[in-house]
Amino acid sequence: KEPIQDNRLPDAIVSDVRMPTSSKNGYQLVDEIRADPQFDHIPVVLLTAKAMTQDRIQGYKAGADAVLPKPFDAEELLSMLDNLIARSQQWVGTMKNSRSGENDQATPQSESMPASSSSSSSSSPFV
Repeated sequence: KEPIQDNRLPDAIVSDVRMPTSSKNGYQLVDEIRADPQFDHIPVVLLTAKAMTQDRIQGYKAGADAVLPKPFDAEELLSMLDNLIARSQQWVGTMKNSRSGENDQATPQSESMPASSSSSSSSSPFV
């Protein structure tokens, strides 16, 4: 395969689990994406005709951000992609900022997590 010749990367990748014209399937594609530092941050959505929970779990274990059974609603897929892309761009921006001279070792999660508390107050976003 030809390597990408320009610096543009996709905002997200949507793939079917079945790829009849390829020697691999969608799970293997996700494995390859997650193993490549150039692409590992890109959100991946797998589409599958298999409706069993175990099939979706296999997609998540491969590293997919979402697994959507077919037939699917186009609006649902677009809404899902909007959210995944927004979070990915936010995370990439945070990582760029932390690499550009800030030595605080903060991760995107630690910046957004509330301070730990022994009480379960209703102000927690996790309650």
